Amino acid sequence: MNTETLLQQTTRFRDDLLKDLADIEFAMYYLEAALSDYKEDGNTEALWIALYDVVAAQGGIGKVPAVREEEAQADIEQSIAEGRAEIAHKRSKLAP
Repeated sequence: MNTETLLQQTTRFRDDLLKDLADIEFAMYYLEAALSDYKEDGNTEALWIALYDVVAAQGGIGKVPAVREEEAQADIEQSIAEGRAEIAHKRSKLAP
């Protein structure tokens, strides 16, 4: 096997891996395996590569904080709405 063929096959493997890692469940198992290996051999480089691959497959590091910020905003808005509803309910019980 020549070097060019080897590089083409390696590239295809990474592309396939990233497609698989786009599935959150697959990514979870992949990270569990990476953590298990890290626990055994202490290879931090392999662990970082696994984390990097999952983040890349999930849309990149720029997308991760955006999703978390949107989720946090939605949680805050829901808490505010629930708080207002609770206050309104208590006020209605106090009204003559």
